[in-house]
Amino acid sequence: MENSAQEYYLQVLKDGIAPKWPRPEEELELGAQKLSGGYTQHWAYVKEDHETNESIGSHESHDLPPAEKLAQEYHSDKPAILIDQPKQGDEQKENFLELILVKDGHAWSKTESSLDNLDDNLFDILDFAKNQFKMEVEHFMTTNNVSEQVEKKMDQVEKEPFDSAQGRDRDEIEPEHTESEDVIIPTSMPDKSGNYFVKKETPVFNQPLGDGTNIKSSGGILAKLTPFLIPVIIIGLIFLGTVLFKDAIFGKVKDVKQQGISGIFASATPTPPAVAGPTPSLTPTPSFSKSDIQVRVLNGTTVTGVAKTLAEKLKTDGWVILTTGNNSNQSIAQTTISGKKGKDDVVSAMVKDLAGEFEATIGANLKDSDKADLEVVIGKK
Repeated sequence: MENSAQEYYLQVLKDGIAPKWPRPEEELELGAQKLSGGYTQHWAYVKEDHETNESIGSHESHDLPPAEKLAQEYHSDKPAILIDQPKQGDEQKENFLELILVKDGHAWSKTESSLDNLDDNLFDILDFAKNQFKMEVEHFMTTNNVSEQVEKKMDQVEKEPFDSAQGRDRDEIEPEHTESEDVIIPTSMPDKSGNYFVKKETPVFNQPLGDGTNIKSSGGILAKLTPFLIPVIIIGLIFLGTVLFKDAIFGKVKDVKQQGISGIFASATPTPPAVAGPTPSLTPTPSFSKSDIQVRVLNGTTVTGVAKTLAEKLKTDGWVILTTGNNSNQSIAQTTISGKKGKDDVVSAMVKDLAGEFEATIGANLKDSDKADLEVVIGKK
């Protein structure tokens, strides 16, 4: 079993508070490390499957749990929710997700989820972050393990309204629901799966948004007045033109009276013949083929899925995508394009292809040993 939530448990508690595990300690391999703010991270590996009595892995107490390793790999200084889709052997678990609360490169909590109840579990871990650790989560991240279906779901989730303290407002998402239901609330004790959430019957009362009043546009009044306004505007423009150009108009009439029409045209300055401009030069044909260029696309923002979206667009433009993923720094202000030495024409071509969406700038050269010929790090613009 690899990176499974059933393989280990994770708890973060105030220093001096001992964890309580859902299994006897003799069935577990225990480990711990200090975190900031007076907290300690505790983990416990399950030694064997209690149903089959088969050994699970070969973990030692000093081995960091998978959630902690992912938190270090996808480092975030500020509180964030990292979504992972663990694999079992070489196969991806289709309907199993793990949500990890991360901050400062550490995992502070984890919980299981499926794609169907992802919204609810995100709500709960956001509430838990605030209530247990006073953390206000600012963004979501996904690992490279997640499927395209999960990426699309996260894109949909991020379009929903959020407030800065509590996460998304449930009243805005379910305005008509008023009945009580099972609500998952956070506690400091994990359940049998090592999660920090237990179910409790709690009435939830949601209020509908607004009073349903329709606001009428003033465009109808303007439409009714338009037939009367057009003649008034035309007369006004004629009058204004007469005032502004009266000297030129009356001066020309005076010249006609004094010289006659033929004199006016005879004294007029002849119009010089038009001079043909230079023939525009044709854009030179690129000295390379896009199909020979290996491109790496990295997400340098906190918006989920933009790397995969851009990669698909670049594929349609003829580029070859080597890999996509998250950049180590996800606060990039401006999109940066880097190429190997001697690939200036390739970099310029990529800048041109991205001009419609990004104000890309050119970065430092990639190493000659890099598998990618070109790297695009997506920024905020």
